[in-house]
Amino acid sequence: MALSIPDNAASAAEALLDIANAMSSTLELKKVLKILARRAAQAIGAERCSIDLWQDGRLTPVMSQFADGHADPDLWAKYMALGPRRPEEHPTYVEVVRTRRPVAVDEVTDPQWLAFGARALLMVPLLRQDTVLGTIHLDQAEPYRWTQ
Repeated sequence: MALSIPDNAASAAEALLDIANAMSSTLELKKVLKILARRAAQAIGAERCSIDLWQDGRLTPVMSQFADGHADPDLWAKYMALGPRRPEEHPTYVEVVRTRRPVAVDEVTDPQWLAFGARALLMVPLLRQDTVLGTIHLDQAEPYRWTQ
């Protein structure tokens, strides 16, 4: 089964507008990241979006949202328990940080991702100029072929 990125320009523009409004209306990072994660998942058609920020040479989990807005406190606690980790612990992180380009995994085999129910993964670097600030990873509970 292939997952296509929605080509509805109005929907994408609406998601970007929501994110821009969140960024301009508050300085509270948690609120901005929550809106960014949920709307990014919705815009791309993913089930969930998680954000890790680069701090002291490690990626630290800071936000995860399901596209439909439901919460899973146990899964969130498990994600946060990972704590800061070196990118070398996950080959997908290594590739994203090295190339500074998105990486798509159509069928996840890494047990660390499978433990969170991710069967397909799209990881995107968060960049400022050429500096990696973190990663956004969007995932599906079933294998998918990510297309443009």
